[in-house]
Amino acid sequence: MKKLFSFLVLLVAAFVFTACGNKDGKETVDFGMLGPFTGALSQYGEPARKGVALAIEEINKAGGILGKQVVLHAEDDEGDAQKALNAYNKLVDSIDFLIGEITSGNTEVIAAEAQKDGLPMLTPSATAAGITLNRSFVFRVCFLDPDQGVSMANFAADTLKVTKVAVAYDNSDDYSKGVAAAFKNQAEARGLTILFYDGGVVADSADYKALATKIKNSEAQAVFIPIYAGSIATLTKDVRAAGYTLPLLGADGWDGASTILAGEDGKGDVTPLNNSYFSNHYAADDENAKAFVAAYKARYGESPNAFSALGYDAAYIAKAAIEKAGTTDKSAVVQALTTVTYSGVTGEFTYNETGNPVKKIVICEYVNGVVTFKESK
Repeated sequence: MKKLFSFLVLLVAAFVFTACGNKDGKETVDFGMLGPFTGALSQYGEPARKGVALAIEEINKAGGILGKQVVLHAEDDEGDAQKALNAYNKLVDSIDFLIGEITSGNTEVIAAEAQKDGLPMLTPSATAAGITLNRSFVFRVCFLDPDQGVSMANFAADTLKVTKVAVAYDNSDDYSKGVAAAFKNQAEARGLTILFYDGGVVADSADYKALATKIKNSEAQAVFIPIYAGSIATLTKDVRAAGYTLPLLGADGWDGASTILAGEDGKGDVTPLNNSYFSNHYAADDENAKAFVAAYKARYGESPNAFSALGYDAAYIAKAAIEKAGTTDKSAVVQALTTVTYSGVTGEFTYNETGNPVKKIVICEYVNGVVTFKESK
């Protein structure tokens, strides 16, 4: 009887010890990820997913997080808000940390849910200004839309030293509209003349010849056009064909435009993008990015874009926060995020009180289809 009693005491002690050493009872750290990995917006979501996956592979090879391997649960929402919500509800009870969403519209939907559920959420790439507002569990890796417009206006004034600019944007798209407004306000504050402010750009049009003619006939020394890569690939061809050779300016949605112009065989004409500059999250030829670029190419056989880099940094930021907290307890992880200082592929930064990174914006130039570092502001 004494032996049985002693055995039971040891059994209980072992259970208590195990429970204390692994409070959540899990043997893994589970990351969820939501994004458009297929469909029209997959050019943004799939590179981000690959960046996250690469980082997790590296983290696991180095011993994981808190001695546990990291498991990525990635759900494709095809860019659809309802599918994103369904995917979130599928993951929410089984994950420790959420990376995503990718686009601002879907991120707004998911951020409201993550805040309500107390789930730490880190979007790599949603730049709309209000996403983190009054949401203590929601953070981002990227800069905000208004920051891009301000930086590009300052670039036009300080580096290009132009005095007359024009703005063309898509008034139906919050991203395009917000960046355009920030550029206009800052350009005017810097004393630049806005020759026209045209919100009539329609995404994915077959051609933009009317706008190209308007630009050519203006006296604009540079034109700011914050739209997405698919549209800008077509628009730049039409603008250059119309005879306008002066600088074209854009925002982070331009990343990937040269790949679209090059086509599947990589032989398409990418020169319409020459003398074009855009705000971005990183440049592949920057010293801080070279190791990441090499690892990404070795893993996937292709070059990364900014979304790849943002996804990669998102995974490492999540790791830093969990390790600083010393636990996967969600409130503790969020508290740790507010004090993390991070240096990665997309820059060095800390978080402000609204969950936004304090970081510099990289300005890139297209040179024969290659995105090159110009400056940071």
